[in-house]
Amino acid sequence: MSNTTAIKLEKLSIGYHQAILNNISIELPVGKSIVLLGLNGTGKSTLLRAIAGIEGRLSGKIYLFDKDVFALSYSERAKLSSLIFSGFSESTSLKVFDYVSLGRTPYLNLLAQKTKQDEELINRAIELTEIKSFQKFHIDELSDGERQKCMIARALAQDTPIMLLDEPTSHLDVKNKAEITQLLKTIAEDFNKTIIYSSHDVDIAKKNSHIQLHIENDNLNMAILSS
Repeated sequence: MSNTTAIKLEKLSIGYHQAILNNISIELPVGKSIVLLGLNGTGKSTLLRAIAGIEGRLSGKIYLFDKDVFALSYSERAKLSSLIFSGFSESTSLKVFDYVSLGRTPYLNLLAQKTKQDEELINRAIELTEIKSFQKFHIDELSDGERQKCMIARALAQDTPIMLLDEPTSHLDVKNKAEITQLLKTIAEDFNKTIIYSSHDVDIAKKNSHIQLHIENDNLNMAILSS
């Protein structure tokens, strides 16, 4: 695999009881924002989970920087890719700073002590996503758009070369959808990260992404949108 390739899918079929995507082979480059489009039920979330090494693969291979994702430990996977779902699985009573700090969990020692580098990465993520003004607020005090930025900040704090986001703009208004997708594109460009996010907002997502992946008729098609 080229050192400019972040993700390689090799004859991949995904699904649970039956395949919803079949025999996919594709390579995705480093440093690009990639929007994943498709109707409900076509396998967008399942594909993201499979790339993260969680579940959903029926056959084939998935490589992250030449490493077979299903041969890696949880800790090893967590240092290569971060997976963010729409909505919060943690308590919304957490303060923003503490929530973003959870991104450093895979790197903490047995005493869960944060190093100076951990603190720097947390603060950088907060600055980049422009949430510093409410970092001491509780999550449940925030708007939907602010919460989504917190989720992206947490993934940034995890500092993985690959970021996977499932519907990060769901339930947002047009202004916030544009801000979030532009933020993802900027992060990909400025920090050389490969970001894949699923979306139903075709026009906004295509405008603010480098590459389009489109699921249709159990196939995955790629189109270059911008360099």
